[in-house]
Amino acid sequence: MLIVERAGAAAGLMGLGASTSSLEIIDKALEVLQEAEDLCDEGRRITYLGLRGEILIRRWQITRERPDLDRAIELLVQAAEDPSDNVHARSVAAHHGNSAATALYRRFRRRRHAEDLREAERQLERAITRASATDTELLEQMNGLLEHIRDFGVKPEVTLLHTDITEFDKEDLVSPHAMMNLEAWKAGTARQSGLSWVHARDVFEQTESSEPQTPEVI
Repeated sequence: MLIVERAGAAAGLMGLGASTSSLEIIDKALEVLQEAEDLCDEGRRITYLGLRGEILIRRWQITRERPDLDRAIELLVQAAEDPSDNVHARSVAAHHGNSAATALYRRFRRRRHAEDLREAERQLERAITRASATDTELLEQMNGLLEHIRDFGVKPEVTLLHTDITEFDKEDLVSPHAMMNLEAWKAGTARQSGLSWVHARDVFEQTESSEPQTPEVI
C-alpha cells in the first residue's frame, strides 16, 4: 500500500511541478518514484520506470538540458519493452512506446541523428501492435506520427525553422552563428561562418547603401 501511495504522490507532484514549472517539485517527484521503484516487484517497476521517464520529459521542457531528454528516452524505451503479456501491461507499454517515439523524434529535430528517427519508427510499430483496439485516440496519434516519420524519411525537410535553432535547441549545429546566418541568407546578405559556402566578410561590414547579393541555393 505504501508503494501505491508513493506512486500516487509522485503523479500529483508531477502535475503540480509541470503546471508551476518548479524543478524542486519535479525533482521531489523523481525522488519519490525512485523510492517506490526500489521497494516494488518487477511488474510495478516497469510502470515506475515509465513514470520517471515522463517526469524527466517535463523536466527537460523546463531546463532544455540534454541529459534530461536522453535519460527520459532511455527510461521510456525500457518501459516500452515490458515482456508481460496481459492486456493491461501491453496497453501501458504501448503508451510508453508512444512517449518514447515522440521524445526520439523531438531529439532528432534538434540533433539530426538518423538513428533517432529509425528508433522512433521501431517504437511506434511495436506500440501499435500492443495498444488496445478500443484506445482509438492513442492508435490514431501513433499512426499519424508513424506516417509523418516515414514521409520524412522519403522526403527530408530542408527548411530550417526558428524553433530548431533557438538558444536551447541548436544542438550539434556547426556554425555558432546559426540564427544570424539564417536571417542573412534570407536577406541575400553575406554570412559569417567557417563553412566553404559562406562569404568570409562579416555581415555587419555592409552599409545601408550596399546592394544585397542574390540568395543562393544551399
